Amino acid sequence: MEEPQFALDRVHSDLLGPVATASIGGAKYISAFVDSKTRHTWVYFLKTKDQNPQTIDEWATRLANNTGDTVKVLFTNNGITYKKGKEDKVSLVGYADADWGGAEDRKSTTGYLFLLNGSPISWTSKKQQTVALSSTEAEYIALAHATKEAIWLRKLLKDLGQEQIGPTTIYEDNQSTIAIANNTINHQRTKHIDVQFHFIRDKIKSNEIAVKHTSTNEQLADAMTKPLGRNLFSKFLSTVLPSFSQQ
Repeated sequence: MEEPQFALDRVHSDLLGPVATASIGGAKYISAFVDSKTRHTWVYFLKTKDQNPQTIDEWATRLANNTGDTVKVLFTNNGITYKKGKEDKVSLVGYADADWGGAEDRKSTTGYLFLLNGSPISWTSKKQQTVALSSTEAEYIALAHATKEAIWLRKLLKDLGQEQIGPTTIYEDNQSTIAIANNTINHQRTKHIDVQFHFIRDKIKSNEIAVKHTSTNEQLADAMTKPLGRNLFSKFLSTVLPSFSQQ
């Protein structure tokens, strides 16, 4: 990559945290911007990572007001690149999955993966905090966490000039989970699911996300929940990291 010629030609942004001990003001995250040419650094302290999209927007606005210039290229720690004047829109797609009761304490594992124009930018593999009573419940909890990540990524993309038109699709391979997410009526068999996870329905209603079915063989988040066999893992690599799989 060539060295930038002028200030603000290329800026790198990174979000650090959460730190073990919060500041006196309650901040646990650090949002930093570094100019590749001048090495000038801007640092902001945040209470939650959800504040970062707004921080990026406020930083860019303040910079334009103070200098009369704007950032030409901004690289974020999620692998997203914003270029001034770029008209090509990017598309965000997600996959959510769960491995029911796979841990020794019978708790399930949440996995999700988000792609931006086919490239992975956000993913997780994390044990759920409660024991799910069914595979549907485990998948629904995983879908809830994926929904929260989708909302955050949509806010970030909007602040980078890449607002998503229409809902972000999250692919799920459990038909019962999809039915619960799209059904606003509470049934006896779903009453035990924590109410906090039902915000998925609100995000579907507000047209921010759409939950669609994909087959288990095409579920990319499967790799985030458990070890895969050789063939499935090779297929996962060829889809998500094609350049790596060819090495």
